[in-house]
Amino acid sequence: MWILSVAAGPTPGAPRLRGGLLMMPLAALVFACQAERAPTARDEGRFGTVEVFVPRRAQTGIVFLFSDVDGWNTALERVAQRLAARDALVVGVDLRRYLGGLVASDDGCHYVVAEIEDSSHRLERETDVPVYRSPLLAGVGAGATLAYAALAQSPAATVAGAAGVDPAPALVTKVPLCAGAPATRDPHGGFRYATGVPLPGIWRVEPARDTDVTAQLTALVTPMLAGAAAPGSIAAALPDVPLVEIAAPAPGHLGAIIYSGDGGWRDLDKTIGETLADRGVPVVGVDSLRYFWRAKTPERVAADLSAIISACRAAWGDVQLILIGYSFGADVLPFAVNRLPPADRGHVVEVSLLALEARARFEIEVTGWLGRAPSASALPVLPEVQRLDPSLLQCFYGDEETDSVCRDPAVARAEVIRTAGGHHFDGNYVGLADRILAGAERRIAARGGARRTPDVTAR
Repeated sequence: MWILSVAAGPTPGAPRLRGGLLMMPLAALVFACQAERAPTARDEGRFGTVEVFVPRRAQTGIVFLFSDVDGWNTALERVAQRLAARDALVVGVDLRRYLGGLVASDDGCHYVVAEIEDSSHRLERETDVPVYRSPLLAGVGAGATLAYAALAQSPAATVAGAAGVDPAPALVTKVPLCAGAPATRDPHGGFRYATGVPLPGIWRVEPARDTDVTAQLTALVTPMLAGAAAPGSIAAALPDVPLVEIAAPAPGHLGAIIYSGDGGWRDLDKTIGETLADRGVPVVGVDSLRYFWRAKTPERVAADLSAIISACRAAWGDVQLILIGYSFGADVLPFAVNRLPPADRGHVVEVSLLALEARARFEIEVTGWLGRAPSASALPVLPEVQRLDPSLLQCFYGDEETDSVCRDPAVARAEVIRTAGGHHFDGNYVGLADRILAGAERRIAARGGARRTPDVTAR
């Protein structure tokens, strides 16, 4: 078996799949039928009508399974049933129908990962999963090629990985997929996608063998479902909290805990974390998309933060901690800090809030991605910010953010930092990280380099 971080093209002489997958052994078919639940057909926009296979037990992942160009068939349905028997939510996509929709579009290029992510959000909300999971992509033939190209164009923390059997050399579309794997025209139509590019998730690929391809594709995908954290890691110590760890090559006297925005661990959060780690500050990130997929209370968030602090200090030693929140994460962080035990608060040297808004939600709301106002259950943020010790507080806002809480006179005693841009700070994420780190070092120096800091809650 090949386990690759880049795509592998079709192996010369390997049998290609065009008419369907091979029959599975009788014993495997019996196993699949035991767990079988009839799929549900539903409309998913440009994907067209998809087949959704819902597992009987707790979901271990969501898989978008793409057919070859000859369309969805009973063999692929058996693959979906076998994955559902392994507790995956499976979305069966007829590639022939989907490519037809793409050809009819006026796209300048195809950003297919947006449709995958939108569909994943809807389906995981409707199936009541407790924690959001990034989708896996899988396919056969041209479906495998699409899975690879979609993974290549994905932002960080959007697609968990992809698997393919017998990828086709080209994907026949009118225009190429958007940035990711570089595309070149194929003389027979469509586009080829370059291998060897950095990928945001694992890519597992095999040529078709003269054996059971149904079992082959299932075997490629199964190890990718609900991957366990590395033994001994902070994430392994807290399996119910979706954490991202970034080790520092030369750790010092500081550590950082970052709560991401509602889009998950990507862009600003990821870049700030990587920058701090490069500067000697180990980082643990809380992926807010996954953590707040179901509603939390401020008390629950505080209890989990307390556990994260304990796990970080057990792993990193007697470090002082920077607590950082961006957007959704910034809104909820003051509630958690104010409810920490005094001993935990004593380890915090700085609280950095970026793009702070007026009301905090403790559950991801799809309407929030559409720019709509928070629900009536959202809580006012300013009273919680006012409870924090202003000498430890940084409040960042872009000069285009007219409604930022950082502009409120009640926050004036804190370190209020105005930058260029709006909610995303004109993309100057490294500059934000440097100002966060400089603020923490300054606060330590102001106390004579003391290893312990005062309570971060104002008296």
